[in-house]
Amino acid sequence: MWRFTFNQELYRCANDVLISALDRGALKALVASDADTSAARATERPIQRGLRWETVASSHFSVLRTKVPGGWLISADASLTFYPDPAHLWDGT
Repeated sequence: MWRFTFNQELYRCANDVLISALDRGALKALVASDADTSAARATERPIQRGLRWETVASSHFSVLRTKVPGGWLISADASLTFYPDPAHLWDGT
């Protein structure tokens, strides 16, 4: 077993696992196969990055919402809150 620290945390790893992880040939093969998988995924469906904010009608504040896992993230002026709605059924009213 090898013992080492990373980011001030102590780790322990079996010798054969560490050697295989440090094998440059295995790393190149892994990177190449990951690149092939990423290219295949890119042709299937583009990945959307960032939040898409929608305006919510309000008479007093500037209110925006965006879909997040489990509901909506709501921004009202300088405030931020979470509205639970797993099915994203809330229409903004």
